Amino acid sequence: MLDRYVGAASRVLGEVAASQAGALEVAARLVADSVAAGGMLHLFGAGHSQLLGLDAYVRAGGLACVHPLLDPALSPATGLELARAERTEGLGASLVDGEDLRPGEPFLINAGTYLLERRFLDRIPAGRACSIEREVFPAAAAERLLYGFPSDAYWRDIGNPASYLAAHLDVLAGALRTESPTGERYLGPRAEVDASAWVGGGASIGDDAVVRGGARVSASVVGAGAEIGARARLERAIVGAGAVVEEDARLEDGVVVGDQARVGRGSRLTGPIKVETGASLEAGTVLTA
Repeated sequence: MLDRYVGAASRVLGEVAASQAGALEVAARLVADSVAAGGMLHLFGAGHSQLLGLDAYVRAGGLACVHPLLDPALSPATGLELARAERTEGLGASLVDGEDLRPGEPFLINAGTYLLERRFLDRIPAGRACSIEREVFPAAAAERLLYGFPSDAYWRDIGNPASYLAAHLDVLAGALRTESPTGERYLGPRAEVDASAWVGGGASIGDDAVVRGGARVSASVVGAGAEIGARARLERAIVGAGAVVEEDARLEDGVVVGDQARVGRGSRLTGPIKVETGASLEAGTVLTA
């Protein structure tokens, strides 16, 4: 068993060395140049990865210029509270607020906006899954073909329901320039909202969507062609294109209903919960995350 463990660990380390050599070399050079110029080495981790910062800090014979960014709320000792803390909007900004971050220290991240020459795509191997960040970028960095620059432009990772909804609110509020209309709410062309229904602030109703009588939609996104049944309630929910939420159903706090899915009459869903594309929930379904 020990031999299998050591062998597996060695293989993983070998794969990291082979695939990430370029990125590690660039990162090492940035850190070395910063330390040589009098800068600090800032280390951060959440959960068990806090060990990264703790392991290098105040070690006998270790670097004196190591500065861990440690938040007790992100410690694994907090148990399930850690998962909630990791999803707190704006936690990163509050974490570094007041810290001694000096000009010239490498404190930038690669965050989502790429401008690639067409020939760069030839580096992506055909016929298998490939991570451009883990495979292509490190090789390009090793050849000094990768460049970056800091930007203060609007950027948001919309990979979870809360952030996706927040992006819609930002668009409505005019926090960024897009071709989408701004305002308290958005009703798409040919959207039908019954006179007795209520569409509150932060709601976006897509083209050809229907909101039936007595329904209430607040801070939610309803896709094109979707139908919200009579007396249904949506609050901080996402309903995909062509989906149906039947009468008296209630969707709250990060529920995502996929395209063409159906939520049965009187159902109660409290998120974050995902109803898969094309799925159908029976009447009276109760789901709580």
